Amino acid sequence: MHYSKQKFDSFITNSRSILNISAKADSLKEAIGNYGYTDDRLAQGSRLYDELVEIAQQQEKKEVEKKRCFDQKAKFQIILAAENMKFLKIARIVFNKDDEAYSVLILKGARERIYNKWYYQVSVFCNNLLANPKYLEKMSSYGVNKNAVKKLKSDLEELQSLTEECSRVTANVRKLVKEKRIRTVRWQDWLSDYIKIVRIAVQGSSAENSDWLKQLLSQGE
Repeated sequence: MHYSKQKFDSFITNSRSILNISAKADSLKEAIGNYGYTDDRLAQGSRLYDELVEIAQQQEKKEVEKKRCFDQKAKFQIILAAENMKFLKIARIVFNKDDEAYSVLILKGARERIYNKWYYQVSVFCNNLLANPKYLEKMSSYGVNKNAVKKLKSDLEELQSLTEECSRVTANVRKLVKEKRIRTVRWQDWLSDYIKIVRIAVQGSSAENSDWLKQLLSQGE
């Protein structure tokens, strides 16, 4: 089979057809039985196929979970970034002439785009505000009180937990992709040998021109 030319779903469908045809054609079983392809060996092939399908289904589910996780994270981060930016703009007004506060709260410069660096900026802003009553008092006079800052910090920690969950899901997907690749090769090797044996076993026999054989071999092209 030219596996590299087939999409995975097509490969799985064609593989299933080959197994189905093989299970129904008694004359084929008799022919390949003389070449070592007993019921046990055919059952081994079915197990390899089932294992591949199982891991592919697991990967598909995890891919959906991964997408959902990252979508949720992205939406949540947009909300928190907007809230933080609002507080940041107010802080820049409040501490316009306070160089120390500007430095302590990291008010100068653009906000980072890379998540880890952005998270650091917001964390420092929240933590240092909460650690300095004088800063909080000044911010409160502009509508940003301690509870508001604590809420932003709590949401930020929740976002980080979600980020870590997304990383765990991503790691699981990578493991499944690797395992799927291994199982695909195992099944491809078994199936390739099987098709070769079928061609040899039926050569010159009455089954050589049978419809089921033509159908089986067409799936293996």
